[in-house]
Amino acid sequence: MAEVVAQVLEVEILDKRETVARLYELIDQAERRLLLISPYVSLDKLRDLYRALDDALDKKTVKVTLVGRDCPDERNFVMKSDLLPKLQAKGLEVRLLKDLHAKMYVSEKAALVTSLNLTDASMNNSIEVGMWLAAGTEAYGDLIRVWKQQKAEPAVTTESDSGHSKPTLVARGAPQTRKRTSKAILEGCCIRCGTEIELDDAKPFCRECYPAFSARGSPTAKQNFCHECGRKESTSFAKPLCDDCFYG
Repeated sequence: MAEVVAQVLEVEILDKRETVARLYELIDQAERRLLLISPYVSLDKLRDLYRALDDALDKKTVKVTLVGRDCPDERNFVMKSDLLPKLQAKGLEVRLLKDLHAKMYVSEKAALVTSLNLTDASMNNSIEVGMWLAAGTEAYGDLIRVWKQQKAEPAVTTESDSGHSKPTLVARGAPQTRKRTSKAILEGCCIRCGTEIELDDAKPFCRECYPAFSARGSPTAKQNFCHECGRKESTSFAKPLCDDCFYG
């Protein structure tokens, strides 16, 4: 019975107070990656949130990415914040995505799917709910896979006529990929030996390596390669992608 209860708690439904508390917990406890997806962002009245993000960037080991809505209408610009350039100067990466409406906040430890925007109205006035997903669960993995289908464009911050910071799109750089040896459309890499195989997160081993893993391998046992880009990285059956491919 205890095992069943623990499994249920891997996904938690949160009220407004719990949602905000878990957002700060997610930011504070991140050690490698922090992905903040919020269509509308206004940090100037959210000084506690600004300080939390500032502290995360101060760790130097956490890559923080903020994804907002690509909204060309100046009167309704998504990034109305004088504090945003300060965070960008410390390493915050800002990306924009057309028609973005989803709100979710993800680290390597957990994910928060919610109605909550990073704005004063949403954080302090609106009625919001959230859902907490523990890393390593099927729901967490499904969320990452769904997000990976989206392509948020990099942005830079410039000064607008209104005096607010104004992110604008810049050209996307060529993604880092390994040298391909075939013309397969979906090419992956065996996470154990590096052999080129079909890209399938549910089947990240080649035929030669899978029997040994199936017989005695742990889902979290350390493997040697990223299943998607083929770089030599610390991966596992539970997390077959490197951080760049996993969150990108």
